[in-house]
Amino acid sequence: MRIHDGAFYAASLFLLGIAAASLGVSFPVVVAAWAVLAGIFAFSPNLIFIKPHSRVVLVSLSFIFLLGWVYFNLFYIAKEEVLPAGDAVFRGVVIEEPLHGERSQEILLRLSDPYAGEVRVYAPRYPEFHYGNLMSAEGEVRKSPSGALNISGFPQIKLVAEDGGSAVKLALLKFKNSFLENIKRVLPDEEAALAGGLTVGERASFSDEFKDAMAKSGTTHIVALSGYNISIIGFAISFLLAAFVSRGKAFYISVLVIILFVIMTGAEASVVRAAIMGILVLFAERTGRLYSMRNALVLAAFVMALVNPKVLVFNVGFQLSFGALLGIVYLKPAIEKIFRLGDGVGFLGWKANALTSLSAQLAVLPVLLYNFGSINLLSVVANVLILEILPFAMALGFAAGFTGFISYQLSLFTGLLTRPLLLWQIWVISFFGRISIPLAWDNFPPFLGAVYYLLIVALIVWSRRAPEPWEPRPLASRLPLS
Repeated sequence: MRIHDGAFYAASLFLLGIAAASLGVSFPVVVAAWAVLAGIFAFSPNLIFIKPHSRVVLVSLSFIFLLGWVYFNLFYIAKEEVLPAGDAVFRGVVIEEPLHGERSQEILLRLSDPYAGEVRVYAPRYPEFHYGNLMSAEGEVRKSPSGALNISGFPQIKLVAEDGGSAVKLALLKFKNSFLENIKRVLPDEEAALAGGLTVGERASFSDEFKDAMAKSGTTHIVALSGYNISIIGFAISFLLAAFVSRGKAFYISVLVIILFVIMTGAEASVVRAAIMGILVLFAERTGRLYSMRNALVLAAFVMALVNPKVLVFNVGFQLSFGALLGIVYLKPAIEKIFRLGDGVGFLGWKANALTSLSAQLAVLPVLLYNFGSINLLSVVANVLILEILPFAMALGFAAGFTGFISYQLSLFTGLLTRPLLLWQIWVISFFGRISIPLAWDNFPPFLGAVYYLLIVALIVWSRRAPEPWEPRPLASRLPLS
């Protein structure tokens, strides 16, 4: 077995063990599942294509499934929470830039002694709090309905001290705010808000009506930073440095800039995933090695689960980010092959965009229904109308923000080029937000989601075994029946 294949199976089994622990599967059941798994690897005739020495390796690797279960439980024993009971006074440091809405703000606190853990505090819009603030609150802390978060709703809060966070992160947030101010100087409010969302994932300036329209039109993902943003940053830095430093130094500087960008934008699940995969793309380009999407996805999930094991089951953003990408990578080719749709991208890329959006939506359908209760059946159409110009809007948005540090006139010119693209996207979002056709299903059963994904996997496997549409059929199949 090749090393990268062994790493793929090891990481996958580790994630499977973490998932089992996250779902509350007991250790005896996990051991029994491991025994079945090891038996399949060792004796199943359906795995006849696996060589004997590879079977030994797979059986050995199956122990990592148990390790994943153990790791999840040890991680949270080591990070045991001590939460306030009832109405109590507690202090904490703001460890992420708060989400400022029109009427409220969402603040993530790391509790100070005598308590331990993290609490998500919902507070009035003013006074504003920021990353690094030390604040005091009086109120009740309770578990969220899912049990994954500790929350406190509108306690009495006050500022105790400022600038208590990392100096690096404070500097990065200051740079991000200056970048956003550059955009606001050259674009009207609504367009500037969308440009900030497309470039650095900033959604604080969105109105409640616009957020609702994005949710109903199925276009919220366009402001969830993706691999495209990361690729623009990585390759732009490498290109700019190529004339001054060696390729090796340009690579390391690009990786450093990507890491700083992730920290600056809040390190959401989709951004971290995109950053890890973007770095792997840069590494593959530098070394001339083939880039494996399969290995990159599993490695990204493995690293994120290693840092925070709860992300696998309890973070909806993680599930949507990875699910959508898996749909594009594996389900899209299957749909193209089965329905023989691989004959071009269509006018202005409509066919490619429709297939991309449909594949992503189908891949995350159970997640959306389980967590939100509905989806918009017209979201594919809305995405077709947006996706083709999205890369240009992102690139010009970045240009408008960065040129603002050099010249206001240059930034204004770039902003004028960006504005028609932003206005079109805003119109599409608003229009499909008003005419959405929802598919609603309250209390979507998880077992039905499991059946759904088994069918998806079976469809993908079957499509890979089926002949290509252009392959000639055997002569006997083309002869008329007598």
